Amino acid sequence: MILEKSNQVRWHPGMMLPESRLDTHFVKDLISLINPKSQFSFLNYLCVHSKVEDFLNCGNTSPFRTDFDRYVQWVAVGLHDRIRTSTEVISIDLDSTGLYLIKAVNPDGEETVY
Repeated sequence: MILEKSNQVRWHPGMMLPESRLDTHFVKDLISLINPKSQFSFLNYLCVHSKVEDFLNCGNTSPFRTDFDRYVQWVAVGLHDRIRTSTEVISIDLDSTGLYLIKAVNPDGEETVY
């Protein structure tokens, strides 16, 4: 489960400066270092949107921030059933067995423990 305080999933929306790029290599996306075969890799995002050749021919391995933001939103759509937006985490604790208990407030103001 992914809990997001905002009402939408975005990548640093205040940092979308024109023509600005990420400081990191595109393989350091949301998943590739854990599972390079994942359907949620940045490279797969480029494939799905027919942008691989353009990206690889641009001479830079750091994507534009706006492209990475669109990638993050694309992943969020793919994980829609596992994401709770407008949900604020208010505490994270361990129970006696070492299980994490995450208390959050949902959009209705109700507290839920995950």
